[in-house]
Amino acid sequence: MKSDVKSMAKTCRSFQLKLKKSEEKSKNLRAENAKLAEAVNRGRQKPHQILTHTQNTELWKSAAIWATVLVAGYQLLKSKVGN
Repeated sequence: MKSDVKSMAKTCRSFQLKLKKSEEKSKNLRAENAKLAEAVNRGRQKPHQILTHTQNTELWKSAAIWATVLVAGYQLLKSKVGN
């Protein structure tokens, strides 16, 4: 009976040590995960990628003007080559 209690105490202590080690590892992994998540979020929010409504509108206007210039130039060249 005494040897059974000693054996159980030893097994219990072994499990306690493994649990403590696992909890420490889990804590470290959570901290690392939080750091990585923060780094990813910082990487996604670069100032040059965030456009205001006004900036977005200006980009569309500029794109429309350039598209018109290119189409007009193409039509002009097409008419010159065709004649």
